[in-house]
Amino acid sequence: MLVFLFIFETSVELPTLLSPLGRMHPILLHFPIGVFLIAVVLQFLDKYFEKTDLSEVLTFLFLFSAFTAALTAIFGFFLGLESGYDLELLKDHKRLGILTSIGCWMSYLAYSRRWNIAHLPSLVTLGVMTFAGHLGGEITHGEDYVLAPIRPAADLTFSENEPLFEQAVFPILKAKCLACHNDKKQKGALNMASLAKLLKGGEDGPIWEAGSALNSHLISNANLPIDDKKHMPPEGKLQLTPLEIAMLSRWIDEGADTSLTLIDLQVGDTLRTLVQAQYPQKSGQKTYNFKAMSSSQIAELNTPFCTVKELANGSPALEASFFVSQRFEVKDLERLNKISRQLVSLNLSKMPLEDKDLGLLTGFENLEKLILNYTNLTGKGIEGLNNLKQLKYLSLTGIPLEKGSLTKLNKLENLKSLYVWNTGLDLEEIEDFKKENTSIRVYTGFLASEDDVLKINAPILGNKDAILEEGEKLRLEHGLKNVTIRYSLDESIPDSLDGLIYKDGLTVDGFARVKAVATKEGWYRSNLKTYTVFQSTYKPDSAWLLTPTHKTYPGKGIETVFDGKQGDKDNFRDLTWLGFLGKQAEIGFISKDEDKYKGVTVSYLKSAGSSVLPPLEIQVWAGNQEGNLQLIQSKKPELMKDYEGASHDAETFSLKEQYKFYKIVCKPLSKLPSWHTRKGDKSWVFIDEVYLY
Repeated sequence: MLVFLFIFETSVELPTLLSPLGRMHPILLHFPIGVFLIAVVLQFLDKYFEKTDLSEVLTFLFLFSAFTAALTAIFGFFLGLESGYDLELLKDHKRLGILTSIGCWMSYLAYSRRWNIAHLPSLVTLGVMTFAGHLGGEITHGEDYVLAPIRPAADLTFSENEPLFEQAVFPILKAKCLACHNDKKQKGALNMASLAKLLKGGEDGPIWEAGSALNSHLISNANLPIDDKKHMPPEGKLQLTPLEIAMLSRWIDEGADTSLTLIDLQVGDTLRTLVQAQYPQKSGQKTYNFKAMSSSQIAELNTPFCTVKELANGSPALEASFFVSQRFEVKDLERLNKISRQLVSLNLSKMPLEDKDLGLLTGFENLEKLILNYTNLTGKGIEGLNNLKQLKYLSLTGIPLEKGSLTKLNKLENLKSLYVWNTGLDLEEIEDFKKENTSIRVYTGFLASEDDVLKINAPILGNKDAILEEGEKLRLEHGLKNVTIRYSLDESIPDSLDGLIYKDGLTVDGFARVKAVATKEGWYRSNLKTYTVFQSTYKPDSAWLLTPTHKTYPGKGIETVFDGKQGDKDNFRDLTWLGFLGKQAEIGFISKDEDKYKGVTVSYLKSAGSSVLPPLEIQVWAGNQEGNLQLIQSKKPELMKDYEGASHDAETFSLKEQYKFYKIVCKPLSKLPSWHTRKGDKSWVFIDEVYLY
């Protein structure tokens, strides 16, 4: 039957009911392999069992392995009719599968009929079985699957000047995705063996959308619940880590530029930080020959307005950053002379540093990165920086440099990156500098002409995070002067003429979603920015989960909803979310006697692409006896009507009376709505925090 199917396979049409049998091939194949191996071992050790007759046992083992080998090969043939496999490799695997099945029968006949060469068929079949298994491993897991663990790993030298795609992005895809999407196996018609093949996409189109990780299959599938059939990598395979997902997401959000290098990213850029966290020993870090400072010596240099820390764990190199320009004094910079050899990175952005103070920097002999953005420098005395022989990265953004300033930097032989955005230098001078210093990458940003009208950047949230402490106001900020910030708190869209004018902070009562734009005369209005903030004043005396979470998203138990840490809306596989699938979430807690709650806010996730929808209803139960709680308030969040970006949302409940015991109930939708691609499936509910104020 196997030979017949193999010869006429192009004419075979598999009934739908038999398709599941093909999927059983990887499970069934372990029986003939294991049983046949035991039979061969016992066959060769038979002479050592003089007092035991193994003939009946061996006859049965050979017969059983022969039968299951044939069955396994037939099921494998059914599986091979599916698409997504390398046809040549698959054909060789089929041939070896048939030979293995025939070999098992020959081994059975040779032993049961006591052939003189009874051992020969067993040895030959064992060899054929090994090669068949090797090819099967390559089909399922990718090329060189068996031998890869014992091969020496290639020594990747991480270069700041080489594309991040080749050094940071593709290695992740190769490790986690290539096994199912390679030259020999293309699940979903997707081949990820090279950039060119990767960009062709698969049956669902491109795997990423440049500038939008949220709308990229690569990220949305990775963020699906692990038991979802569209989750990638599939359950049981090596999964992407939260750090890998975050790095891939940021790379896509920044344009998915396959030529982008580490040196293109400024110090402090999120993608740069994530890459260096993922590849701490490769991403531009090097070995230094000076001695390290003790932790106590480093601690002495730290103040509320200056941080000094190791460049990397265990590294003697240090980096320093200054904050709050109003508190900066030159003597604070002089204090760093104690670490003049160890200091390799210095950030003085927005500090009132003057030209006469540049001489203080020349003593930092190993300084590699220097950020002087928006300081009070003008370019006079800038030639003193030529004494920093190790300097590779220099940022002068926002400094009104005088003409000829760049020519004074010609002696910085190791300089690789120079940032001169908004310096007032004319384009001709910058181009001349580039021609004379071809090894230096000069970044100028956008150089506007007199006729250009620019769009102002959006306002930013001035608070350190989106969870406000007692008495703290919501603050909106902008880096430019004479900017008007307009906002709304009622979901309306503010613009240059409409909307409330922001002045001195906003009082938040439990929860607020503020929409804001920046306007300035002579500029186009900024993009709309939305910030969701919460007020958190109290912690419960004790709390507990009344219903268990799904095993995939347990968070840290009840601690998760009262830890004051906002969950990442784009990466909810961390431990800051509690996930419930198809059942309501119930959370109980007891108030402290001295606390007087004004209200309760329940924060949840909206991420339709991951089947996480708002609760159908949120209830607050309360009472002064644990076994006698009454429903005091209930709200039904607005239903989602289509896909939209992942976001935090919340419902706030004002409390007119104080109670001892409370219970929060979040009821899920009975099933995903008709507009959803997985309509009819169970809906997830994800709870982030319960805020008490």
